[in-house]
Amino acid sequence: MDVFSPAGIHFGFLQTLSQVNSFAYWQHLSLLDRELHNMFRMYAKLRYSLLPYLYTAAHAASRSGMPVLRPMPLCFPGDPHSASLIRQYMLGDALLVAAFTDIVYLPVGEWIDYWTGERHAGPKTFECTIPDFAGGPLFVRAGAIIPTWPEGNQADRQIPVDIGLHFYVYEASDFTLYEDDGRSFDYVEGKCSLTRIRCWADRSQADIAIAARTGRFEGMPEQRIYNLYVHAEEKPFIIRLDGVVLPELNRCPAYPSEGWYFDRVSWQIHLCVEEDRSAAQSVRIEIRFDATQRRDGIQTLRNAERKSKRRSADSANQAGQTDAAVQGTCPPIAPYNLEHKLEIGLLSGDAPSLFDAFERFWSERVERNQPQSEVRERLLSLVGLFVRIGERLGWRLTEVAGEHYVRFMKLPELASLDEARLLVRTVIQQFLDHKQQVKGARAPDLIKQAIALIEGEMEQELTLKYAAERLHVNSSHLSRLFKREMGIVFSDYVLNHKMQLAKHMLLDNQKIGSVADALGYKDSSHFIRVFRNYWGLTPGELKGGPPRGGRASSDSNRA
Repeated sequence: MDVFSPAGIHFGFLQTLSQVNSFAYWQHLSLLDRELHNMFRMYAKLRYSLLPYLYTAAHAASRSGMPVLRPMPLCFPGDPHSASLIRQYMLGDALLVAAFTDIVYLPVGEWIDYWTGERHAGPKTFECTIPDFAGGPLFVRAGAIIPTWPEGNQADRQIPVDIGLHFYVYEASDFTLYEDDGRSFDYVEGKCSLTRIRCWADRSQADIAIAARTGRFEGMPEQRIYNLYVHAEEKPFIIRLDGVVLPELNRCPAYPSEGWYFDRVSWQIHLCVEEDRSAAQSVRIEIRFDATQRRDGIQTLRNAERKSKRRSADSANQAGQTDAAVQGTCPPIAPYNLEHKLEIGLLSGDAPSLFDAFERFWSERVERNQPQSEVRERLLSLVGLFVRIGERLGWRLTEVAGEHYVRFMKLPELASLDEARLLVRTVIQQFLDHKQQVKGARAPDLIKQAIALIEGEMEQELTLKYAAERLHVNSSHLSRLFKREMGIVFSDYVLNHKMQLAKHMLLDNQKIGSVADALGYKDSSHFIRVFRNYWGLTPGELKGGPPRGGRASSDSNRA
């Protein structure tokens, strides 16, 4: 295994056998830098978690001759493109691995990017974006059922009682989990266990059946607990276990039949069930989806909201450019920026920043809007913001607002603005209290440190790796935590913050080169390109200069 490159680690772990031939000291893992060492650990844990999937594929290989690592022409003989695909292969039935390339061909069907959850319809060839924490492309065939073991650091261990089942729901799928003692040749005499798992799904529902285990072997767990992870495109509105409705939780279930939890970051449904104690009946799970809570629809809506807010901000900024340039001061913060600060405050739990953003929002967008219709619209948008953030965090506003829920939902109908302002401040405080209870203090503290680092070191090239090293945490952990808490990836947050600051510095008549240096752009031309892509105009045009590609007339020059 080549352990000194991300692609080598990726390929080394995602094949039939993995071995590090460290015959000399320079091949030792302790010599890896922190980023590669963390990547090696991540892939090692991934492989150990996939052992039941790989072991089942090995059993199929011993019985049928179909190898664990399968060339594309073997799996897709009717696809004319498959014969030329020498840098990708199937690992078992469900996983498509590409190595030493970022160009991937997906055969006919639906495929899910394992790293990002993004869905693709084949056949198609495209350039895949590989996350910083990974070493190559990895896709899951839609409809796959993948069993996993709990986190461990060795293969030769006792068969665990708890086992994970990942369902990538899509039409009808079937998987038979094979298990034996993993040590002896008793399986030749039929001493093994089989568990048949089936799933039927469409856009509105998914029905899962986990049959009782058949067969026995030495060391077989007497009772099996299944942790289900259903990768869905919609949030459920009801889940039944053997006909009994399960409650929705605001955390992952800790024990079987406790309830279910929906993670809006990964769009996974988590629930825990146990095998029928009589070992006579299948465990059945019925999931009914809410079509109004669809992943791509919500993402499209959010993108449209962002574009609309950005256009509004651009219009407001362009309208105020002349006065700001004359006066030499920054214009008032755009409405989009105020809502953005409110959103960040609600997600991060930073109380001082949140209340400051709210007071400025109230002053700029509510009290200054005299027409009743505009005030009502602003209050409705404020209520909608709380609802969206609550949904993103997996909370119900009824739980957060408590006794104030009914009045808060009727915020525009309150008698006075003072009464409405006091009510919103009360709900904000309850929002913060609820976040503290549910999340605990550690995660928000780390995010506060990351935000403080961004704001305090704008002159640096603020990459995720740089921030993780400064905060002494794993970069992939920081990435997941930042996305979960803030609702935006780290790099996009940094870009938004730098571009907002760049706009104000330029309108404050600072030179383009000075602004580029202050924001960590060593090359002014690179800064200009980034600025133009973000705002739709160059820094010079923002400062009131001639349009890009044009020049002042000779008359104006003479004047």
